[in-house]
Amino acid sequence: MHDVRETGDEVQVVLDDQQGRAVVGEGAQDPGEGGGLGGVEPGGGFVEQQHAGGPGQGPCQFDAAIDGHGNARLCAALDAAGARMTAKVTNVQNWTSSVAEDYADAPRCRNALWVTGSSRNYEDTGRPAVAEFREATRGLGTHSQWQLEGWAAAKWFTDAARSCARTEQGVTRTCVDRFMNREEPYTADGLLLPVRFERLAAPPATRRTCLSVARWQDGRGWVSQGDMDRNCFVVPQLPYRP
Repeated sequence: MHDVRETGDEVQVVLDDQQGRAVVGEGAQDPGEGGGLGGVEPGGGFVEQQHAGGPGQGPCQFDAAIDGHGNARLCAALDAAGARMTAKVTNVQNWTSSVAEDYADAPRCRNALWVTGSSRNYEDTGRPAVAEFREATRGLGTHSQWQLEGWAAAKWFTDAARSCARTEQGVTRTCVDRFMNREEPYTADGLLLPVRFERLAAPPATRRTCLSVARWQDGRGWVSQGDMDRNCFVVPQLPYRP
């Protein structure tokens, strides 16, 4: 982290790139455009500006694609600058039970943390599959969404191996691949949003996409926002070119 500073009704974030040079966020977008994310400089530093949305108001959203340590430092700098946010959106890497300790110096930003992903919140122990995961990992000092996703991946392979073991050929790579590539979506008993691998001649213009969303609240941990099976939208499919 290099600097966080307020300029009028904007919050400007400056991060060091991999060579230690300061890189500055892109200019704020017109609020009428619906807001947008910043970019990643060639050196590797994530930067972003968000319009405050009006005099005396903080930016309505801040989204940072950086790791846990970088996110905690960013939040501390934002709190020190007096920035106010409705939502500080982050990724699954920061979806952990250690938020209170990791963000101890940033109580305001900490309680504005939101995360999105494609797996069910590890705090939703009312769900049998989550309760099973938590029971099996109760001896761990901390929990995280990555742990739950690793557990789900292990279930996927285990289910594939069990299915193959019932065949004449037994557990082979070909059989496991066939299980993974079947048309029936896989959810690991509800831990994952339905997953399937498809080979299409051309990508669809739109697709119904669902999202798992949670926000941090001191004293409660990560609180799910709606049901991931119902947080669904028809969105355009954007092409990717390396």
